[in-house]
Amino acid sequence: MTEKLYLADSYLRKFEARVVSRRPGGVVLDRTAFYATSGGQPHDTGTIAGVAVTGVEGEGEEVVHAVAGEIPDGPVACEVDGARRTDHTEQHHGQHILSRAFIEEMGAETVSFHLGADRATIDLDVRDLSEGEAERAEELANRVVRENRPVEVTWHTPAEAKGLGLRKMPEGLDRVRVVAIRDFDRCACGGTHPARTGDVGQIRVLGWEKTKGRVRVTFVCGGRALRDARERHRALAAAGAALGAGALDAPVAAAKAREELRALARERDDLRARAAESEAAALLTASRFVRAAYPDREAPALLVLTRFLSAAPEAVFVVTGKGCLVAGCGIGVSHDLAPAFREACAAGTVRGGGRGRLFQAAGGTDPAALEAAADALAKRLAAELGR
Repeated sequence: MTEKLYLADSYLRKFEARVVSRRPGGVVLDRTAFYATSGGQPHDTGTIAGVAVTGVEGEGEEVVHAVAGEIPDGPVACEVDGARRTDHTEQHHGQHILSRAFIEEMGAETVSFHLGADRATIDLDVRDLSEGEAERAEELANRVVRENRPVEVTWHTPAEAKGLGLRKMPEGLDRVRVVAIRDFDRCACGGTHPARTGDVGQIRVLGWEKTKGRVRVTFVCGGRALRDARERHRALAAAGAALGAGALDAPVAAAKAREELRALARERDDLRARAAESEAAALLTASRFVRAAYPDREAPALLVLTRFLSAAPEAVFVVTGKGCLVAGCGIGVSHDLAPAFREACAAGTVRGGGRGRLFQAAGGTDPAALEAAADALAKRLAAELGR
């Protein structure tokens, strides 16, 4: 059996212990302050006798420490990674506060918790969440943090625990560890928690999404919240500078720039259509059978040109651009282009399809294969149509 020191003192970082058994790549200690992965909170890391601890898992009453080297038999000095432990404690206790806040504000129970490398999430047993509800819960949670309320850890029998108003009653335990935030929340929990709510620092709700009939809320606490706020401010400031505006004016400036870009895009499309119409007219003046290549022209621009080519009833065209081939004909041509198109694609090892009077193919990274397919298609259509 491993004595779990973190249950009594979440601030403990250094301790001594003895190896009581070994596993492949791991050891079991008689006592440990290393938290084992459970309840949505990841394991601690650190060192045992100077050797890195890479994982910690519970096996019944024992805690197995995965290590990156050999651990001696005698008493060993152990040290928990303080930065990782502090971060996990901030996120985990922040989750307790935020979960209770959602209950208080909208009666939404938390059904699961996940602590990731840079974000934490809770799943709420509701189908929807409004911005106002999220803001009220966030405000209440941060008020509890600012009030720096005491956090008490006590142990109880299951019978005693049932009368404490816990959010969820655990099953199959002889003793129940209860983490209580004074006059706010009581929850059965085996995780690491601070002595006062102020140690959480800050709780920030970053967003939420619907998932499997519930709402998943993403949040950060403590140091993560500070870093997130700093990164968002830098991003806003950079965006504002690029748009010639201050950080807080960046959204308005971005919306204005977006409208301007849309207007320019409409103008560009209009100019492109006019140019394509003139170009198509010039091509059709020379011949109603068009085979043309535009190596630098992207598919959207090529399709604008072929739209005007197909407007001529007797036109037949095979046109290539940058990685694309477009073939088709006008409404006055009764010939079926599909067999010739399929055969040309197979011969040129390009892929394409279509129906009716318009067909498209893509040549990938081999322009030569695309041009070979286009030439083969044009040659066959010219022969079949007598052009």
